[in-house]
Amino acid sequence: MSESPQYLEYSYQGNTRRKFLQEQLLMQEHNLLCYSCNLLMAEPKRGYEYEWRGTKEKMQLITQMLNEIPDSHGGCIFYGRVQQWFETDKGLFVYFEVCSPERPITHSSIMQYFKIEEFTYREWFSKYKGEMEQRRKDDVPTILRAKVKKGCIYSLEWEDMWS
Repeated sequence: MSESPQYLEYSYQGNTRRKFLQEQLLMQEHNLLCYSCNLLMAEPKRGYEYEWRGTKEKMQLITQMLNEIPDSHGGCIFYGRVQQWFETDKGLFVYFEVCSPERPITHSSIMQYFKIEEFTYREWFSKYKGEMEQRRKDDVPTILRAKVKKGCIYSLEWEDMWS
């Protein structure tokens, strides 16, 4: 009879989810180097194209998972677009469409409600739509980086390096 898995609350060895994912990312970087034709890791070796692409996808996924784990201050990073801004008697909220390089914004995107700090709400509510239209005209990414702590967005900024 097998035991049910237990949640690891504390590790005497210093193991954490963040540390584990960082180790996995290093392993995938090593694999990418092995499958690449040079040290820039920009092109695969002949015959290793499939493995090279798969390793790059794994690295992107691990990086996304690392961003979603709270940092030492309890914050996480989400990428996406605000679909709706609204005020309720419980506070200020946004309806946020979450995406990643592996999960572009589509009709089946992940939608998430976040509470948002009043200062951030007031700063972004009035300028978001205009800046979004300008960014579309300028053909630059229209993705936001949202810093979230305990389900509340405390910072928004444009993500200019979106692929």
